[in-house]
This record gives sequence, C-alpha cells and structure tokens, in this order.
Amino acid sequence: PMTWSFTIRYQDMEVFFGERRLRAIKGDITRIPADVIVNSVTSELTPGGEGVDGAIHRAGGPRIGAELEKIRGTQGNCQVGEAVVTTAGDLPAKLVFHTVGPKFRDGALGLDELLASCYKRCLQLAEARGLRIITFPSVSTGAFGYPLSEAAEAAIANPLLEDVSMKGAKGLLINITGGLDMTLFEVDEAANRVREEV
Repeated sequence: PMTWSFTIRYQDMEVFFGERRLRAIKGDITRIPADVIVNSVTSELTPGGEGVDGAIHRAGGPRIGAELEKIRGTQGNCQVGEAVVTTAGDLPAKLVFHTVGPKFRDGALGLDELLASCYKRCLQLAEARGLRIITFPSVSTGAFGYPLSEAAEAAIANPLLEDVSMKGAKGLLINITGGLDMTLFEVDEAANRVREEV
C-alpha cells in the first residue's frame, strides 16, 4: 500500500506518495531550479506567445528556439501528448521538454488521456536521462482552455499513481507551477481525489 502525507504552506503545497514528492508552487517557472523545465507548446513548435512558452523563450535565450527550429526541420510537428527535448539555455535547468497539450473541447473524448500523456511522456524522458527534479506548468490551462480542476487531476494522478517506471528515481520531485493558471486549491482538490483511490 502507498503511504501519503501533505503539507500546505503560504506559497506551496507538498504531497508525498511513497518515493515520489509533488510540490504545487505559485511562482515563475523560469526561476525555479530543476533538472528539467517543461514547456507547454503548440504542435508547430514555434516559439513565443504571452504564456509559459513566451516566458521560457525570453528567460532562456535564443539557443532554445534555434534547437526547436532544427527539430522542426527534421521531424516536423510534435503530436499532442508527445514532447521534444532542447537545451535549457539560460534557465536554471539542464533541459527543457516541450510538450503539446490538447485544446479543450467540451464533450470531446480522450482529452484527459492526451493531457495525462504529456506528463507521462515527460517523466519517461526524465527517467531515460537520469533526471529527478522536473518542473511542469499547468499544461493546456491557458490559451488551450482546459478546466483547472480536470487539468490538476491529470497532472497529479498520472505521475503519482501510474507506473511510469521511474524505478531508479528515488526522491523524484515533481513541481507544478501556477501563476494565473492552476491554483493550490485545484491541486489540493485533485490530491484529495487521488488519495481516495489509494
């Protein structure tokens, strides 16, 4: 059986599920030190915008965009639920994983699975590289319009309950940031739903 505990502070919340630790942090994703920072992008992998993607490119510098251009030239677009890897440039991380979340359409089938796939794929990429601290934005909740409570559940249930392998990742730390997007309330509510399943 999995054990869990959680702590809520003024600016963040921590949930422990066995060897995995999840922190919900209100803050700027470009300033949180990690092995990996996850970027929420469009399938065309074109840099910019006002949201997380724009902030990551502004703070990380031109090397990130240059690597994305090379990826676009070799593989084309990135599919929804998948991710590509670039340098972190000037960000406080080793790498950036650029993942494509689904655009929310009320009543559309399979969106939760696609959103969960973004988190799962990024965790798989981290495991393959031996990386343990990964910081996610709240994928798809900005311009893509995903409801915060559903997005929080996909973010928490997938990395904490599903077997993403991560066999060597003792002490895995998953940060989920939220500025105007995911709030601690949504993360806490999702964590409570996950605890009921354990």
